[in-house]
Amino acid sequence: MDRFTAHLDRAWDLIMQGDTSGALVSVGEALEIDDESPEAHNLLGYIHALDGDVDEALMSYKQAMVLDDEYLDPILNTAELLVHPDGDPEEAIRLCRSATQLVSGKEELTEAILLEVDALLNLGYVDKARWRLADIESPESLHPSYAMLLGRAFYEAGDTKAAGDFIRRAIEHDGENADAWYYSGLIARDEGRTGDAVSAFGNVLKLDAMRPDPPWVRCLEPVEMIIGQAITSLDEPDRALLSNTEIIVAEAPTPHQIQNHVDPRQVVLAEGASGERGSFRKLWIFSQNFVRMGLIPNTAVKDLVEMILREVRPRKGTV
Repeated sequence: MDRFTAHLDRAWDLIMQGDTSGALVSVGEALEIDDESPEAHNLLGYIHALDGDVDEALMSYKQAMVLDDEYLDPILNTAELLVHPDGDPEEAIRLCRSATQLVSGKEELTEAILLEVDALLNLGYVDKARWRLADIESPESLHPSYAMLLGRAFYEAGDTKAAGDFIRRAIEHDGENADAWYYSGLIARDEGRTGDAVSAFGNVLKLDAMRPDPPWVRCLEPVEMIIGQAITSLDEPDRALLSNTEIIVAEAPTPHQIQNHVDPRQVVLAEGASGERGSFRKLWIFSQNFVRMGLIPNTAVKDLVEMILREVRPRKGTV
């Protein structure tokens, strides 16, 4: 094995161990040998993305695409970053459509279509997302590892029946897939199967507690500081809703809350309307759910503000 390849392989090994700092060093050493390697620039972008540095990741992916405009990985990696509502979903769609012209297999085509569907859904184009899903030929013939992604996409596009079939297949393939259990719970809840929903959500609670945080979490400010900044940045009328509210920071909902139909991945929960109209006794912030929801670190405060407002504003005027 040549030194260049050895450095890239070492970087991947370190990524698998969660050592993105060491992986950056290894990629840097590879680039010293060949600074025009699209593979090295793509891997550099991937590491920056893991660390939550979206701007650096996008620059590295762009360089990889400049060096090889038919290299599929940086195209899809860029689209995955831009799919986020705070990114550029329209550009993500353009990249995904470009990628479909370069794919060499059904799996790669499916990945590009699923990313495009995510972008369409984030833009509110549910019908277009559903139509795009129809372009996946014989999705049931794909490897079971795709079942969860397909189930999630069909669920978000409003096709609960198709979603349920794929989610069941995902759980059969991997009974410890927390995401599959989560969508199983959502489907059961939508269908009125309360006991099944609570059971599935209980599995999510246990499995999520075992998952490590993504590397970029260390780039976030302490959650308590983010919460303080979010509350301070609320407009006066919204801040007044929380003036007599106890704010509780917990890792995740409790089993008792799950029994009371709280979503196990909910981030903000307003509880106990007080005697004063429109205010609450408690506001729960579930830190584990907050840091694992695909945040871009530099938009964390803004995202939390939006989640708080979604939870409290519909309740204005309640007693």
